[in-house]
Amino acid sequence: MFQDEIPSDCYIATYQNKIYHTNSGTNDVICYDQHGKLEWTFQNENLLKDPRGIDVDSDGNVKYNILIYGIDDTKKDENVYAITRKLFSEDMHIDERKANAIPIANAHRVPTHGKGPKPIIVRFLHFGDKQLIMSNAHNLKGKKIRILDDLPISMKEERYLLSHNAYKIRKRDKLQTRIRAKGAHMTLETRKNSSEEWSTWG
Repeated sequence: MFQDEIPSDCYIATYQNKIYHTNSGTNDVICYDQHGKLEWTFQNENLLKDPRGIDVDSDGNVKYNILIYGIDDTKKDENVYAITRKLFSEDMHIDERKANAIPIANAHRVPTHGKGPKPIIVRFLHFGDKQLIMSNAHNLKGKKIRILDDLPISMKEERYLLSHNAYKIRKRDKLQTRIRAKGAHMTLETRKNSSEEWSTWG
């Protein structure tokens, strides 16, 4: 039994214990848990109008997720969405209008057993928006805040191995390095300085 009535002409997708469906009447995508309880709703008519299909990738959309560490969590009744967008615009120097327009499917704190602020997990609707955030993460250098990909285990292993090569390249060849997700795999890219284009290593 779903918390709300599902339209008869909607598109439905499932992954693990989540159920997703479209609503062309209200131009949104809705997610329920396996018991029919509402998890989240995404609506932005500038980006999503009269949705005619829905798909969930085999990794449960973790390719669309980032983890943000180091943001203070002592304030009660915090607005995680507002905190996240403020980080994007003020600390990462992304245009404020662009930062506020990025569609975020979900954002919340993740419980941990360690000390320090609980990390924030953010799920984007579009992979390109995640890439924009990751490409501007260097602006957090010198701050206590850091952003990491929330990746499938196989891609985390690839990133771990490539990080060792990246370290050697920086020390030996004095090159700049970055590791990026391309499809279902990680790639290592290098360049001499910021005036050059990135090139794939190996």
